[in-house]
Amino acid sequence: MLDRGEDDVAEVRSWARPWLVLIVGLWLIAWPSAEYQALTSDWAPSGEVPTAAQVSAALSNARSAAVVGIALPALGCAVAAWCRLRLTAGLLAAGTAAAALLSLMVVGLAR
Repeated sequence: MLDRGEDDVAEVRSWARPWLVLIVGLWLIAWPSAEYQALTSDWAPSGEVPTAAQVSAALSNARSAAVVGIALPALGCAVAAWCRLRLTAGLLAAGTAAAALLSLMVVGLAR
């Protein structure tokens, strides 16, 4: 493993924090909007049986929302862990786990 001195770690942390804020900000905006879009589009009206095209489109939207929800916090977690920001990495790991569970529920609803 690469052994970095304290000065190197401080320098890495100084450029990593703005990127982590950007990643978390994008995630907090993109993921709920992607989940909302997945839940509101291509669903059959209440009381009607969905067509195969509607089910396929809903499943595709749910999978896309899952990728958006999981990829961004996982990337942020990797960056934070590399920069030795343990608390930030732990919070982003918890966010990744929560996003994975909620995304699995949405994909399950689409099936």
